[in-house]
Amino acid sequence: MTIDPSVPPRALAAALPRCRLGAELGRGEFGVVYAAEDPQLDRAVAVKHLSNRIAADPQMRFRFNEEGRALVRLNHLHIVTVHEYADEEVTVDAGSTPERVCALVLEYLPGGTLTQRFRRTGLTMEQWLC
Repeated sequence: MTIDPSVPPRALAAALPRCRLGAELGRGEFGVVYAAEDPQLDRAVAVKHLSNRIAADPQMRFRFNEEGRALVRLNHLHIVTVHEYADEEVTVDAGSTPERVCALVLEYLPGGTLTQRFRRTGLTMEQWLC
């Protein structure tokens, strides 16, 4: 059976019941970012989901947790806002093996990744930072 990587995992949806998960926005070595909607607060969000392989490693999970905690403490126009965090074991179906879900619900910023933005403008990171 082939799993469609653009479809959010059911365990992620179960861990974040307030979010309506949508299309995949990006994928990297550590996980996937999905577009999502928080209908209760009527806002678009992004969900950063740590891959199962990485989430199974306690040290990597600790680092991900620390990233979330650090972002929550920061409040700046140029730093994405964290709205919610999940780090839990979720059982989707009765009798199935629980899955570890680590995810951050973040402010959605349209326009693509930083790399995509750099490419569109033709500027280097150093030029952006000056």
